[in-house]
Amino acid sequence: SWTRDPADPAIVGGLVSKMITVDRADNKLTPNIYAVMVKAKSPDMALSVLTILHEETISVIRENKIRNAQALLNGLRKRYTESTEIAYRSAFLEQIMRQEKRLLMLQDPQYPIIDLVDPPSFASAPQVIPIGIGLAAGLLAGFFIALILNILLYLFKGRKTADI
Repeated sequence: SWTRDPADPAIVGGLVSKMITVDRADNKLTPNIYAVMVKAKSPDMALSVLTILHEETISVIRENKIRNAQALLNGLRKRYTESTEIAYRSAFLEQIMRQEKRLLMLQDPQYPIIDLVDPPSFASAPQVIPIGIGLAAGLLAGFFIALILNILLYLFKGRKTADI
């Protein structure tokens, strides 16, 4: 007999793809809004998965933005040193200062990389009534309705005969 490694990427990927759904908003005014939904057996587990996913997403986006900002900064510095025109050097220096400021902000963990529109929330599962209780309640309600209708019928029959 053989066993599978629980950390096998194919197994984990399959579980995650069944558990997590990401939908992009179909709004042209806000094209970069995504809804992330997690299907889990408990709200606590879903909240934990959403929290981990949010933190990892921020980390990946931050790393990509830092790498892009660093590459742009290196290109600006190279052009600055190669330029002989004073006006160009001044413009490159201004852009270098802006890019260094942006890079410092991106490296700060408190600097927001993405905005969380709605905090994680969960829909409560519908309450399922056991079939026995539902059947008993239905029979009891039916009995009381029939009793009330019979009483009303008896009362109205008695009035019709008294008026004639």
